[in-house]
Amino acid sequence: MPTTPNPTGDEAARVERGFLHLHSKLSQGHLNLRELATTVLTLVDVLVAQGFVSIDELRAQAAQVRDRLASTEIGRGLELALLDDRRDKYSHPETAMVDCTARLPMCRAACCAIDRTLSAQDVEEGAVRWDLARPYRLRRVDGGGCCHLGADDRRCTVYAQRPLGCRTYSCSSDPRIWKDFERRIPNEESIAALFAWQTAPRLKATDVAAPRTEEMHTDDGEDHQ
Repeated sequence: MPTTPNPTGDEAARVERGFLHLHSKLSQGHLNLRELATTVLTLVDVLVAQGFVSIDELRAQAAQVRDRLASTEIGRGLELALLDDRRDKYSHPETAMVDCTARLPMCRAACCAIDRTLSAQDVEEGAVRWDLARPYRLRRVDGGGCCHLGADDRRCTVYAQRPLGCRTYSCSSDPRIWKDFERRIPNEESIAALFAWQTAPRLKATDVAAPRTEEMHTDDGEDHQ
């Protein structure tokens, strides 16, 4: 008798293998970075020792280069984000007291288009999904909204497990959402801008569970298939 496929288990296995591959690449990248750092620091020591350049000159130039790189992919780094907050989200007192249900037709759950970073508790719990292209930020869908918003009623489908940032946020004083909170006048322009905000491009990966030929870079400098 054939067994019933387990999509959740299959997906988990693919993600696990994908991260194993990624972590292997990161490990190799770290080794390469260490070798590069060793070479650069050796060169700096030699140049300073022989009087070609001073430490102060190097520091001043390094600051300029750092500023130039700040807006590039190198300067931004891996862009990994994890909320540095060890508080238990379930025992944290509720601070956001907003009549969300009554306001949804006007605000369209615009607060759910605000970028949120998950905590270790969220990631380990597994109820809230994070963006594989932007660890560990709340996953968003086309249009800028949270992936956990109901398609029809715009209500949170993981409300009981929602992240700490969602629990403590209140739109009552946020001018991006309301021009006048008490009179329920939304900031239409700002809300449209929030939903138009696009995340980084989604990962385009092959099915890591399927056999595939991978390009290999070896010590001889040649690319091998």
